[in-house]
Amino acid sequence: METKHTPGPWEEHGENIYNEILIGLEGKRNNSGKIAHVGFGICGYAEPEWRANAKLIAAAPELLETLLQVQKNYLEAYNRASSYILSEDDMNSIDYAINKATI
Repeated sequence: METKHTPGPWEEHGENIYNEILIGLEGKRNNSGKIAHVGFGICGYAEPEWRANAKLIAAAPELLETLLQVQKNYLEAYNRASSYILSEDDMNSIDYAINKATI
């Protein structure tokens, strides 16, 4: 599947001087790797909800990749007219993507 978004992986890059949480390409902490910023800092701190939103945004490419892979595995099993049970690799990928988005 061709996507239009910036390929991942993405990561949080910490806060800027305005207390916005920055998200960018993994390993690129300059403007060339910037994806988004979350929140607008007031009173010198970033809201906890902004951190949770930043984690979810940073995990988006891996969440999409995991869903696409599980969908592909399911459709391949369906086309063989067999039942499909999630493999251990599928479950590990799902757990990893969920944990990245929430922990």
